[in-house]
Amino acid sequence: MYRLANYSADCQTGAMIRAFLVALLLASPASAMPFCAGPERITCVVDGDTVWIDGEKIRLASIDAPEAGGKCFAERDLAARSAEFLRRFLEAGDPAIERSGMDRYGRTLARIWVGRAEAGEALVAAGLARPWKGHREDWCN
Repeated sequence: MYRLANYSADCQTGAMIRAFLVALLLASPASAMPFCAGPERITCVVDGDTVWIDGEKIRLASIDAPEAGGKCFAERDLAARSAEFLRRFLEAGDPAIERSGMDRYGRTLARIWVGRAEAGEALVAAGLARPWKGHREDWCN
């Protein structure tokens, strides 16, 4: 239904990642990870590639996720699903943050791990994001 440009994964590795993610997401939550609301943001999910953790705004470095205010229904729908997936992913355990710098908006660029799974890789494997290529790509074509 949604096209992810030029991304192919090894089927066996993809199946293993999906099985691990299902087990991870079915586990009881380590702590609540709400969606961000209001001006005070301590620990919450903004969208499919941005979160606040302990007062630090973090942009997932490895992916391009669709925008909630996207220009077509398909992008907005996928954005809601990617944000929900990320929220559940982060609730499944204690996140470990691997920082790699700052973006032009002052957000920390990082990879976030829960156990042995990395958030960006999990979103891509689930078809809810695509690998970052240095620029945003259109989600509506």
